[in-house]
Amino acid sequence: MDAIIVFSDILIVAEAMGLPLDVPDSGPVLSNPVRDAAAIAQLRDFDPSRETKFVGDAIRAICKEAGPDVPVIASPLPPGRLPAT
Repeated sequence: MDAIIVFSDILIVAEAMGLPLDVPDSGPVLSNPVRDAAAIAQLRDFDPSRETKFVGDAIRAICKEAGPDVPVIASPLPPGRLPAT
């Protein structure tokens, strides 16, 4: 194995910042999208070690399973966006 790339949806952070997120079969929906400065002011700070701890836990578990010789790259971008960055 050359490497492992872990993709995490960027909407995980949006939900942790207080944006209600629904994920029906048609795809993710933010019921109150951020469209102006007032909406930005409503976003909350969050503690990643608490609200999104599962992301780090998953990456650590993958690293442990893969072993020290396999690089693990974590990205909040979907696979189609990685080459464009």
